[in-house]
Amino acid sequence: MELVKSRVEFNEVEHTYTLDGKQLRGITGILHEYICPGKYDGIPQATLAAAAARGHEIHSQCQMIIDGFGYANPAPEVKAFFDTPLVTSFIAAEYLVSDEQNFASSIDIVDDDLNLYDIKTTSTLDKEYLSWQLSIYAYLFEKQNPTLKVKGLYGAHLRDGAAIIVPIERIDDAIVADLLSAAADGLPWANPLKEVGESLMQGAANDLARLADIETAIADIEAKAKAYAAERDQLKDGLLALMQQNGVKTFETDRLKLSVREASTRTTLDSAAVKKDLPEVFEKYAKTSPVKASLTIKIKE
Repeated sequence: MELVKSRVEFNEVEHTYTLDGKQLRGITGILHEYICPGKYDGIPQATLAAAAARGHEIHSQCQMIIDGFGYANPAPEVKAFFDTPLVTSFIAAEYLVSDEQNFASSIDIVDDDLNLYDIKTTSTLDKEYLSWQLSIYAYLFEKQNPTLKVKGLYGAHLRDGAAIIVPIERIDDAIVADLLSAAADGLPWANPLKEVGESLMQGAANDLARLADIETAIADIEAKAKAYAAERDQLKDGLLALMQQNGVKTFETDRLKLSVREASTRTTLDSAAVKKDLPEVFEKYAKTSPVKASLTIKIKE
């Protein structure tokens, strides 16, 4: 399969895209301006720099392997990525796409089924960010290759010696085109997907208010329970010491029965250590169970 090559020139040192002397914008800047402003606020620069260096190394290793040069000692997560049964044959790495007017960027990986992959090495996978990023890539890919249709979008989470491939939802081309049009003209733009979510939650205002009242009450009850538990533990410690000093194993009243259980040891399995030191054993005996969606609630002061 032959992919159309863009005329845009990429300067890897300065990380710039140029066409006929005009510098085009990358997609990352647009996402940070319109979709997730302040995404990395509060994170020390040294931490961001270290993460970027690690990410660049992982990307480089993957690109060399896909381009046929191989890599003598790939990182464990890179090896895991190419060993995963979900991975098919790749036809391009760092494939540059552009509208050849305003924007350009490089897709990390394209496979022979025309699935697009973006490699992430962050601590968690930001699926919303990836959805926008890969949807824009897909839009530009199909404009550059008008006879081809992207099949699917995937985030490749390569971290801590493991590779997890996650399907990513594609955003409608009309929304992507509207975003790029606003960015090209430097105009403000309201995320319609975010507005839908906010509208739905505003419609549930009464439920949210009631939920806040309930959570506040629960927090108050939990605080009292914590205080009672601390007092209970203090009384238990005193009674245990008294019974041990007098050789009493059990003691009963009309309301309670106290029993002394002697000190002992127990053996547990350090799953994190096993995963790190014996990844093959961990994978063989690891059990994956579905976890249903849930809602986390935090009461603001």
